[in-house]
Amino acid sequence: MAEFIAAFGIAVNIMTFIDFSCKILSTGYRMHSSGSNSQEHQDLNVITNDLIRVTGDLDNALQQDELKQNSSSDDIHLQRLADQCRVVCLELQVALQKLKVHGQPRKWNTFRVALKTVWNEDKIEALQKRIEQFRQELIICMLASFRDQLSKSISRFDLSTRGLGEKFLTYLQQAKRWQEDYIEDCKRWQTDLVNAIHQEGGSFREQRTLGSTFTAERENILMKKFLESLQFSDIRDRKDRIAEAYGETFLWIYHGPQAEHRPWASFIDWLESDSNLYWITGKAGSGKSTLMKYIYDDERTSNHLARWSPGNPPLTAAFFFWNSGSKLQMSQNGLLRSLLFQLLSKCPALIQRIFPERWEVYSLFSRDSLPWSQQELQQAFKLLAKDQISGEKYCFFIDGLDEFDGDHSNLIDLLKDVTSSAHIKLCVSSRPWVIFEDAFKNKPSLMLENLTYPDIKLFVNSNFHGSVRFAELEELEPQYARELLKAVVQKSAGVFLWVHLVVRSLLAGLEHADRVSDLQKRLDFLPPDLENLYEKMLSSLDPFYYEHASQYFQLIRAAINPPTLLFLSFADEDPGFVQNCKVQALDNRQKLLRADRARRRLNSRCKGLLEVTPVKPRVQETGFLHASIASTSLVQDNHPELLNSPLYSTIQYLHGTVKDFLESPQVWSRLLAATQHRYDPNLALCRSYLMRLKTMDVERKSFKFWVSEFCHNVGRCLKYAHASQETSEDNRSPEGLIDVLDQLDRVATKLVNTPASNQLTIMQAHKAHRTSASSYSTLEQSWTCALELQGEQVHSFLSLVIRSNFHSYVDHKVENGCLVATAEGIWPLLADAVYAKLGQEFHVGPSWYYAPDMKMIKLLLDHGADPNRSLPDGRSGTVWTQLLESLIKSLNRRALLVDYEMTTYLEILSLFLERGADPTLILLEHVLQHVLPRFLKNAPSDKAKSILAMTKRPWHRRLFKTKKNSRR
Repeated sequence: MAEFIAAFGIAVNIMTFIDFSCKILSTGYRMHSSGSNSQEHQDLNVITNDLIRVTGDLDNALQQDELKQNSSSDDIHLQRLADQCRVVCLELQVALQKLKVHGQPRKWNTFRVALKTVWNEDKIEALQKRIEQFRQELIICMLASFRDQLSKSISRFDLSTRGLGEKFLTYLQQAKRWQEDYIEDCKRWQTDLVNAIHQEGGSFREQRTLGSTFTAERENILMKKFLESLQFSDIRDRKDRIAEAYGETFLWIYHGPQAEHRPWASFIDWLESDSNLYWITGKAGSGKSTLMKYIYDDERTSNHLARWSPGNPPLTAAFFFWNSGSKLQMSQNGLLRSLLFQLLSKCPALIQRIFPERWEVYSLFSRDSLPWSQQELQQAFKLLAKDQISGEKYCFFIDGLDEFDGDHSNLIDLLKDVTSSAHIKLCVSSRPWVIFEDAFKNKPSLMLENLTYPDIKLFVNSNFHGSVRFAELEELEPQYARELLKAVVQKSAGVFLWVHLVVRSLLAGLEHADRVSDLQKRLDFLPPDLENLYEKMLSSLDPFYYEHASQYFQLIRAAINPPTLLFLSFADEDPGFVQNCKVQALDNRQKLLRADRARRRLNSRCKGLLEVTPVKPRVQETGFLHASIASTSLVQDNHPELLNSPLYSTIQYLHGTVKDFLESPQVWSRLLAATQHRYDPNLALCRSYLMRLKTMDVERKSFKFWVSEFCHNVGRCLKYAHASQETSEDNRSPEGLIDVLDQLDRVATKLVNTPASNQLTIMQAHKAHRTSASSYSTLEQSWTCALELQGEQVHSFLSLVIRSNFHSYVDHKVENGCLVATAEGIWPLLADAVYAKLGQEFHVGPSWYYAPDMKMIKLLLDHGADPNRSLPDGRSGTVWTQLLESLIKSLNRRALLVDYEMTTYLEILSLFLERGADPTLILLEHVLQHVLPRFLKNAPSDKAKSILAMTKRPWHRRLFKTKKNSRR
């Protein structure tokens, strides 16, 4: 630790001063409100003593720093900054002394109010701005110091296991232990340092040679973590689902154009040339994805590409868009992350060159919690295109541009930017939409259905000649057998998917001993175009099962990700079964039986429009299991013989065109009409996650896996429950939702007290997670405390449903006064309604929306909630101050709130004041005088005026005069 005191001691003391001064100057830093002079002076003495301690630490750090030999420019900057901080400390001490002598303690509820008796508001705000400027200067200095230390050939720090930033934060925490909320302060400094690195952009790229001080082992660990952050769970899911090329089909792609084919551009010539883009197009179902998978996996592609780049084979990567998959599987963000993950897995040395900022963050802190933005990913591709140092060349294969869920013109612009580089090639596929024809009309291309007649003929002949029943037909009716094969091939019009369905139907007929006339009827019955074919398939569903089939289609459409057979079996259960099911793990035989029953039901109800697709379980390069496995307990149960079991099979549409057909307005309205009683797929999916919770095998899981799966299942249960509420008529709670949420509460309570494989329960782990056992009372905590292990702090189940905006449930359950007893004290539920939204795992609304829910707040106020209720467990302030601070944070988080958010905040402020919120609160005055005026152009005038009238402040006329002037 001595080396850190020498290198960074002065910086730590500046940080301590900044955190302490920001805290006491904030509008929410409260003093005791006893009203007695002795108590108020005692509070001032505590603040004074802490300030003297901070000043003394700064003096000592400055004295030690002056003893340094050959101080760097960064050292001199820090010394100057420490001197400025010391001056502010002395100013505050003088002000505190005046307060003790001349102050009026009875009027003070915050230190800021007390300070205003000796300083005016402008001086306080100016001081706050100075301190914030100190923070920004210190961040710049710290980054420069870190880089200076890491650039030295021999570092004084051991960085073999942890980054310099990590070690510094550990030292900072130890130095700040005497301060309240020191852990949160340290987290903020880390966040500020990380954000500063990202915001610098390219200004410091030349200095970022940070890998030189690493051991090879640490560098490999960091690269692995980096790749894990790029990867997403279903990154290869779509490619795995695409059918393999049949037999010797598609061989022509490596032979070049033949005289009997319509003209097309030679693919092998393109691979070997400097031409930057090749376009494969064709009808829906013509086999484009299968061809793209075939050419990407075939080594002949690599061999021909090697002639384009002699001596240095190009790196390749592929992405397959899928509009039936997850958001990342149909988005530009998913495309870029997938291609970069594959590329950097093959050449990790590229990480530092195309992600210099993020790599610096990993070098310092071993992780970067900042989510991947499209801008950052696109910038990486631009750097890749400009990279001349590595000498690498790249070829990317991108399938299904038409399945991209976004503006296709933006996607085309991205592809053009990528191919502007001479060392990048792209092979893309799509349907022949006009937008793609216009973009790629001058590029080498092929129309797939014009070239696959021999392949379809091979497929048809091979399948029929492999049938014993067709051999019998050939023996009895040789001429018809030949004509049947010829008719299938000709009628296909180059659509492989159509051929697959027709061959399957005819072979089934042969197995049923169909007559020649019956076989001909089958062939004639199936239309030559896919849409009419799907219409025939839908019309041929068993009328008895038509309603059940409709429910399956609705489930697949509502599901966030393609469900597994086991998951579908849970969603398909009657509500009474789910309610009466015990909390008890299923053994593997029970799981397999349920999966098999679900498969049989699906086949009999949907007749191939939905199909079961096995997913090959695998361990990815990063060491994580595929997503379809990670959510089950098989691997954890050490049953390798089950790795290819139906439990890993998922349900998907037969083809993307089936999804388009079923979800077309006319067809979808027919499917919905088929359900006699209104069917709620979201509520069924909610029950499915409830069943997953009830049947979890807790005792066989590692504790970390158990907590993660528990929170995931709870989060998804809430998401589907909220979706059920939102899609119900008038947003009223659908029938059964209250019972499901009650069950969730009971089941979760039981599970958190069930020991995992290490004999530790979640409740026990949560207590160990807390820094002090003294915060626990004899009152049993709610199971929702377990969510704190995933970064959430939720006091009770009612708190959870309030923050998730379940209005009908809360209206049904909450008691008058809206208070709940927790281990920390009496908690006001109204505080949950004004708190920040839950994290991504549990968040149920738009990710961009920060304002509280007006409907929930009004509901709680109608039930007697008190806006002036104090918060327990050592928190300062009331629900009212919490709301005002929430507004300030929201405004600081973004430069401008959208109109609807600003309107919502104003309506909530008005409603709080109507229901008795303290209008004399100094924090409200601060909000109205210094915060809202910056955003008045978005504030409805009548709402703002009503708030000002209720506060009865004399300065409201000046405020609205400012507003009128701003509009001119």
